Amino acid sequence: CFVAMPGPYAEHGCYLVRAFKELDPAACGTIPAEVITQVLTTLDPANWKAYEVDLLLESAGMGGCTCVDYSKLVTWLFSALPCIAAKGDSSVCVKQSSEAEKQRFLAEEWQPFVATARGHLEQTAKRRESGYSDHEILPSHTTLALLAEHCLALTERWHGRGIVSVLYELFMEMAELDGHSPYVFR
Repeated sequence: CFVAMPGPYAEHGCYLVRAFKELDPAACGTIPAEVITQVLTTLDPANWKAYEVDLLLESAGMGGCTCVDYSKLVTWLFSALPCIAAKGDSSVCVKQSSEAEKQRFLAEEWQPFVATARGHLEQTAKRRESGYSDHEILPSHTTLALLAEHCLALTERWHGRGIVSVLYELFMEMAELDGHSPYVFR
């Protein structure tokens, strides 16, 4: 990766930059904003609407731009500030917020994340039942790393530090389905 990505998962930022480069045939470092909108709304229509992509670009300081410097966008995405509690001010963590904010976080962010993670387990079971070869049953390493990264981000906002323990049981259940794990936890 030619762009210095911040954070513990910098390699994912590099993957994203390479993916955007595929959409940049002129190799000028930019792609039209409408292409970013099309990509996000096509890949994940349940979570991305055009106005949300506009808000994302606006937050990244690229609102109103017809072409977006994708390296700058990805750098901005991977440098988003964590919960201030990680720096010692626990009053800004969600668990210290109002009951309404806690309920909003749980309903709009945590529960959808858990549903997505459980969906990966269900898809793993379906692949096993459908006779996929053993090495095709589990989600990709990238998918699992992204789940862990998302979990870390959410738990850091809730607690002030990232925790991935909620994924441990899920990963163990998935591993039981892959056909070559040496253990079963039932």
